[in-house]
Amino acid sequence: MFRIIETTTDQLMVAEKISQSIISSKLAPCIQIIDSVKSNYIWKDTIESSNEYIIKIKTVENHINKISSIIKEESNYDVPEIISYDFMIEDEGYEKWFNKNIM
Repeated sequence: MFRIIETTTDQLMVAEKISQSIISSKLAPCIQIIDSVKSNYIWKDTIESSNEYIIKIKTVENHINKISSIIKEESNYDVPEIISYDFMIEDEGYEKWFNKNIM
């Protein structure tokens, strides 16, 4: 099953480090770093706001635990967001490329 794992950080260098660790381990063939996301959240009983990067990691279900470990290790957050959801690949050529470039 194809999965997207998402996490966030407020530092581009951290986003790139997470991405490189995952890609070089062949746990995902494609990762997108999306800039300029405004996040509002509660932290330590206070409403906070910050600009963040979203990291979208396209992978398969059996890599979720390894990727989660990398995110926890590389993140600059005490409690990094790690969420995932299913996706379908609708193009045969893309699916072939995807499967060829993942462990």
